[in-house]
Amino acid sequence: MSQTRPLSLEPLRPPEHDPGALIDWALARARIGFALRAVRRRPFVATGCFLVLAALGPVSLAVMPKTWRVETVVTASRDPVVSTVADPVLLRAFVAEDPAGIARDAILRKDNLLALIDETGLLDRTLAAAPLTRARDRVVELAEGRARTREERRQDLAETLEKKLLISVPGAEPGAPAGASRDRILLSIEWPDGEAARRFLDAAARRFFEERRAREVAMGRDVVAVLEERAAAVREEIVSKVLKIHELETAMLRGTPSLSRTYRAVRGRVPEEQELARLRVTLESRKVALAELERLRQARADELRAQLAREHAAYGEQHPVIARTRSVLAGVETPSAQADALRAEIAGLEQDLSRASERAARLVDDEDPGLEYERTELRILLARSTTLRERLDAARVEAAVAQAGFDRRYAFAAPPVVPRRAVRPIAALSIAAGILGGALLALFAASVLDLRSGILLEQTQLEEKMGLRVFGALRAS
Repeated sequence: MSQTRPLSLEPLRPPEHDPGALIDWALARARIGFALRAVRRRPFVATGCFLVLAALGPVSLAVMPKTWRVETVVTASRDPVVSTVADPVLLRAFVAEDPAGIARDAILRKDNLLALIDETGLLDRTLAAAPLTRARDRVVELAEGRARTREERRQDLAETLEKKLLISVPGAEPGAPAGASRDRILLSIEWPDGEAARRFLDAAARRFFEERRAREVAMGRDVVAVLEERAAAVREEIVSKVLKIHELETAMLRGTPSLSRTYRAVRGRVPEEQELARLRVTLESRKVALAELERLRQARADELRAQLAREHAAYGEQHPVIARTRSVLAGVETPSAQADALRAEIAGLEQDLSRASERAARLVDDEDPGLEYERTELRILLARSTTLRERLDAARVEAAVAQAGFDRRYAFAAPPVVPRRAVRPIAALSIAAGILGGALLALFAASVLDLRSGILLEQTQLEEKMGLRVFGALRAS
């Protein structure tokens, strides 16, 4: 028998309809409820669809090629010596350089990438480990009607590496903490073969180090060569200037009788300069002798004072030993005749040196400004030559120091290592996607079969298809 569902005594109200609503929630709930009930009506179809699609998640993990992300961090500190060796006074800002740009220009050059491919055997490993790539290439060859050469494959692989190899400086990126190091470069690549990617990054970093070493050596060598060339040119100018001055002095001091306001030495300028140098040496030696005599006298006086202090501790104030020591100390503290003689000799030498300096100064002719100009030029050249020699010696030493510390400035901060897990495919994501897709497919398949069966299974279908309002439903017992 069949039972009759009791009719509700409440008056039926027309459903509220809001024409301005973006989503008809009543209709959405009805559709979702229909799909869920369709799964109950067709359990075998829904279960089969769910299991088939959900199984694709684990299957895809086993079939799809894995992608590994390999990273390495290298330290690339700029050499302060090479950039300032040409002029140590000139300061150059370090922040103006971009370490990532330097590494990018060095590593991502086409010739460098091709050399790295040959060095690591990346082309052979890629073709051997990528059946999908071989299949794709086969399809392209069939479409083009010719086989691709090995050189074309190398070029394509180099272009792929140029796109996939990422070079950045974490300390210079937006959001980096204040004071973060800007001399660390991050090299990263995502590749189907993790070991091949590790070898490639290791070789790329090492070639970058070698290129930087060669570049710095070349820069230091060029700077030293320029300084040596300039120093040689200044030496030649000095030699020519000395010869010219000698000729002018000879003409002025020996062959020109009209030099009335100029002191002329009997044998020319050189003996006067020698006499001046002799007086200076003698004066310095007498000053050194006087200083040594004063030092010895002061040391003897200190020794006697210490002895007098010890005798005070051992004897009385009127003891003869103390009186004798005081007498000797008074004699030592009194300036000696030898020191007075040295002082007198030093005073006389200073007067002789002053007079000799005046005579040497008067050798410069006031009526011939060209000679004084040449001597001024010679002094400038001598100062320039001294500065160049000092800079040249400093450049050689600093370049050697920079090369000795290269391995500390350019090194692996974190060497490349193959990670334990691939970045793609993600196991949890693949399984979750399979389960969600299976559930959606089960709902879709069951709903489509119910809709295409031609049978009105729910009252909402009756209301929509025939425009009738349902007041009750009979359920079979």
